[in-house]
Amino acid sequence: MSSNSLRQVVLGQDILQEVWADQTRSLLPSCISAAPREVGGHARTLSADEWRSFASVHLIITLVRLWRFGGERKRQMLDNYLHLIAAIQIASLRSTSSDHIAAYEFHYREYLEGFKQLYKEVPLNPSNHFAQHYGEVLSNFGSAHPIRAWAGERLNKLLRMAPKNGKPGVFCSTVHSY
Repeated sequence: MSSNSLRQVVLGQDILQEVWADQTRSLLPSCISAAPREVGGHARTLSADEWRSFASVHLIITLVRLWRFGGERKRQMLDNYLHLIAAIQIASLRSTSSDHIAAYEFHYREYLEGFKQLYKEVPLNPSNHFAQHYGEVLSNFGSAHPIRAWAGERLNKLLRMAPKNGKPGVFCSTVHSY
């Protein structure tokens, strides 16, 4: 790996070590599920809720501490990430209004412009394009809360944990009908 490609790593092992240390020092309110310890240090797949906690709580705690006064580029990277998190939080609200939609569009536009400036070598993908139009989705269909992926993730977890007998279409003998 060239030294040039090493410089392009945003969240390397050093940042993850800091996140893990901050996790051990952080006390979260009971309404927030903590992400598992040492995210990124093992092969376990995270649930959507765990990713959300990691990205919107644990990572912010660490990045604000490390990047707020870490030089101009670090500050720009922090501001860019905070715009993304603000857009995600607004898009995840249980209700919506024209003010919410305008705030979402502002934060996502700021995030995308900052991303293009900060990470010129990283191509945008179709989800970036969709997210630009998500304000229209909120305007036309309302809050995404009832249709977002979190509920589906929880259902998938319950289905994975259910007893199975390996025969498609046949219920496991431990499931009883009354």
